[in-house]
Amino acid sequence: MSNKPGIVAKRATNQYRVRDILAYASLRLYLKNQCALRERWVHEIASELVLNQTQPGYNHVLYFKRIDKEGNCEFRDLYIPGPNEILVETALLGECAKHAEVFQPASSVYSYRLSSGNETRGVYKYYFYGFHDRHRAIAEACRERSDTLVLYNDIKRFYPSISLGRARNVWNSACDDANLSDRSREIGLKLLENYERTTSNGGSGLPIGPMFSHLIGNLVLREVDLRMEEIAPNRYFRYVDDFVFVATEEKAGELEENLKLLLSAKELELHPEKREPVPAARWLSAANVFESEMSPVSWKSFIGGLKQLMLFKPDLKGEIERKFLDAEIRVRPTDYSDVRQDYNFLNRMRILLESGWFRLKMFHLSPDRVLYEGIQLRSRYMRMLWDTLEYMDGDDSIGRKMSTSRLRYLLSRLAYLATPEQLLTISGSIGEFEELAIFATVLRALASRDVSDLLKFGSVAAQSVAPSLKMDSRPVRCSVSSNTEAASQAYATLLLYGVPLEVSGEPLESQMVTFCQGGRGVSELFESSDTYFRELACLHGLDEPEVLRWSLETAFDRDEEMASEMTGILDMSYLV
Repeated sequence: MSNKPGIVAKRATNQYRVRDILAYASLRLYLKNQCALRERWVHEIASELVLNQTQPGYNHVLYFKRIDKEGNCEFRDLYIPGPNEILVETALLGECAKHAEVFQPASSVYSYRLSSGNETRGVYKYYFYGFHDRHRAIAEACRERSDTLVLYNDIKRFYPSISLGRARNVWNSACDDANLSDRSREIGLKLLENYERTTSNGGSGLPIGPMFSHLIGNLVLREVDLRMEEIAPNRYFRYVDDFVFVATEEKAGELEENLKLLLSAKELELHPEKREPVPAARWLSAANVFESEMSPVSWKSFIGGLKQLMLFKPDLKGEIERKFLDAEIRVRPTDYSDVRQDYNFLNRMRILLESGWFRLKMFHLSPDRVLYEGIQLRSRYMRMLWDTLEYMDGDDSIGRKMSTSRLRYLLSRLAYLATPEQLLTISGSIGEFEELAIFATVLRALASRDVSDLLKFGSVAAQSVAPSLKMDSRPVRCSVSSNTEAASQAYATLLLYGVPLEVSGEPLESQMVTFCQGGRGVSELFESSDTYFRELACLHGLDEPEVLRWSLETAFDRDEEMASEMTGILDMSYLV
């Protein structure tokens, strides 16, 4: 790249790489304009475009939530901004991060903590670190007193219950407290105005999807968090809208009543059906499902080694892909060629290569070494999976809840590592558990190369399997039985990746399908009434489909995650 990408561009692309692949691809299209890589462009040009916007454009994405009692898929409504607004929103949140005393959540809150300084992994710190940190804090509180209980509850319809009027009030108040610039205040108010005009057509309250919504959510609850910290120090823990108290039964009830009163003042209420008290001793006995991998060979070392090979020995990419295919491992190495041209990377590489320890490490790092680690993990994760599944039967709700989290971790990695035969066996074993329904279908699709049953789960399921299915040229069966919006979004996502589909049934048509097919057909959207797809079509122009697919196979930044489609997308705890 002739111009060095700024922190804003890196944060935005890394955030959406694991959140919404169409948004990521559209960002890559936008950032092909070298000027857009600069911070100055975002603060002066892109922000002006947002402020002068008369018709906001968001992609309404159906994000799989759960299977209901009738066996139908339930979805969350996500509203994903276009690339220009994503960059402006990212820059605004970066400005907020400079005023941590106002905009960072309280110490008892473990979700949506703003990235600051030179952090580029995303707009917010990686969600699972917060989830894991809260788990450890709860465990520590449980160990202090054996006669306590862990009381769970969450807010009923949190984001939809936050009125846009309340959102404007907390934003203005925070801007006053931080002495934020008039320009930043104005941009925040404009984003809220856009949300109001968007959700008024199909919903209410604060939309899920935009990163700015999560900052507003934390601001709405800030007074609640600070007050609860005062009356329950080291006994109150929040993750998004999920609350936990660790206290004696009597004290926990008092704390819950205090919380209800504080939430009521914000026109929020706890979910009457989500309340779950668990004795601390029982909670601790099930807590080990979250413990980190202690072995020298871990998912982190496996993916880290693969990434280092791609960064320092990119000519081995073809050999790695062949060895992975022969071993039935479905991790597709990312191409970091553009990243290698960055001056900072070249300078860092020169310094590292002057170090004896690094040269020795790279000498021992090879495709065979990485492959060996992958096969080791396959065997270990299979054993851990069968052990964890034993806790899913019976009436132990807390054991099942924690086991489900552990199973998602294991399944999202075995989807890359397990053989087709193992995938089918696992799929059959987890199919009865509604919490794992999407995993059962995903694993079956990977094993059979048939995505017909997957379409009903929407784009999240399609995004999780597409890179693995693309690893070889064998056709992928796709029988269309119903033309739903979710199926159309899944089909479009598969097209975006260039999965070799063998389609039967009625063709699925939508503006998203037209755009994701790429090529000259995109010109049909130049005059679309849908602002989101009209703007994306103009960014795309008359390029061939490869312009979209290239962006999904190459890295924008050295911190970009590899094999993130499954490990990030299907762990749904960070969304709500």
